[in-house]
Amino acid sequence: MSERGNERKNRKRQEQWRYNDSYLWEFPDTILERVRKWREVAQEQTDPFLKFIVEYIAFNALFRAKYGHKETERNIIDKLKGDIPMEVFDAAKIKQLRDLTPIANLRNVRLNRGTREITPEMLDHPENSIEAIYVTRNNLFHGDKDYSFEKDEKLVSIGYEILVDINDWLLKEFHKVEGERGDLNSDEKNEEIKNG
Repeated sequence: MSERGNERKNRKRQEQWRYNDSYLWEFPDTILERVRKWREVAQEQTDPFLKFIVEYIAFNALFRAKYGHKETERNIIDKLKGDIPMEVFDAAKIKQLRDLTPIANLRNVRLNRGTREITPEMLDHPENSIEAIYVTRNNLFHGDKDYSFEKDEKLVSIGYEILVDINDWLLKEFHKVEGERGDLNSDEKNEEIKNG
């Protein structure tokens, strides 16, 4: 890639992280500290549903920091699916998720929007695991998951593991931008966040 192409790519990445009300840039350490604490709490949980929920809170904070509060969650999920590199996804984890499909968005069924489900074929494209996690989150948060249902427990367990990988990538991306701005030593901060 040419130097000019690299400059454009870096500028685009910085723009993605700059959100309109500039909360991220004014308080990056606050956001990172919150994310670190939520992730620490998630790791301490023994219940797979709680691990998933708490890691999702960290995910939500990170994707809001990247894409802003003015975007809908649906739009953010679509943008993230387009931005995330495929090497973030672990093939074994995607296979485990694929083995649990189909995953129906039960909220759409209740609202007479038809059935929209995650199929095994969709997971031939690993970025669609983000969609599967989002549907799982929606079903869970809107009361459509069963605590005693084995498939739901497996779904949130593998969802948690995939979220950890995605959150690790989002943190690295954040620190790349911060490092380019000269605010943080990205390698040092990544280690600090990971190690608590």
